[in-house]
Amino acid sequence: MQIWSGGAVGLVLLALAAGCSEPSDACTRASDCPAGQTCSDGRCLPVLKGDIGPTEAGLDGPAHDLAADGPVWPDTGPTDGGCTGNQNGKIEREELVLVVPTSLMYRVGTDVQLDLAGSSSGGQTVWDLSGAAKDDHDEPMDLEPVPAWASSHFAGATYVSLLDASTDMHGVYLVSQTRMQLLGAISGKQSYGRVTYSTPVDLLRFPIQPGDSYGTKTFGTGFWGISVISNWETWDAEVVKAGTVKLPKLSLDAVMVRIRSEQYLYGNPLLLSTTTLFLFISECYGVVARVVVDGDPGASPGQVVAKERWRLTTP
Repeated sequence: MQIWSGGAVGLVLLALAAGCSEPSDACTRASDCPAGQTCSDGRCLPVLKGDIGPTEAGLDGPAHDLAADGPVWPDTGPTDGGCTGNQNGKIEREELVLVVPTSLMYRVGTDVQLDLAGSSSGGQTVWDLSGAAKDDHDEPMDLEPVPAWASSHFAGATYVSLLDASTDMHGVYLVSQTRMQLLGAISGKQSYGRVTYSTPVDLLRFPIQPGDSYGTKTFGTGFWGISVISNWETWDAEVVKAGTVKLPKLSLDAVMVRIRSEQYLYGNPLLLSTTTLFLFISECYGVVARVVVDGDPGASPGQVVAKERWRLTTP
């Protein structure tokens, strides 16, 4: 077993995302909404100080509405979720909202050609992830407490979420004030599989700011069905830069994080698997998009073919 297998590569970091609610007032443009409201990402929302700000709990930040009526830049939003972004080009721990249990919805497509170098607009990098993939479909992602049967092996873990549907693998995560770590993995089926890391993997460190880089070397052991697990792994993370990520209906100020995973299955140097994950993290919204690439496209990626592209659909 390897943590980055199959669909797992796109799911390792579905961790820091704001609590979301389903839209109650659907719209396609501002004219569909009552007076005093405008259309933002398919919902009628109040106009605050002439700008658009999401109103559900925990969702505040630099949203740019790209509806048919033109772009509007919000600078305010809700306060009931306790998150207020300051648009300073980095992500503080308090600028991310983690709700357990919760369910998020992502739009997933495969074999998508993307330019991860981005373009320049007004001196700012813009990553365009708005294009459709032929197989785009919506996938729910649940964040749940660690089940009782596995809790003794992952003391203090914050939550679990699906890694790979094909293998029924769920990642176990620990989120503190200073970092987010992957502790290992368990099966959805009780006691079928469990893998623990000798050293927790640092996936994110707070604040998430351009120029930071860090790595973890660890050893994964355990079982999956009747198979014994014994893998050496290296994880390297780099906060590449801040910019704007363009989604189908919304653009958000975001920080791009690059995480490369190398796994030596059963400790064999001839059985090396490498995958690179690019995360786009926005203040108070969390991980709004992720791009999964087989292999290592290098420290300065340009045109890539994404094995998987995930985009948050319910901010």
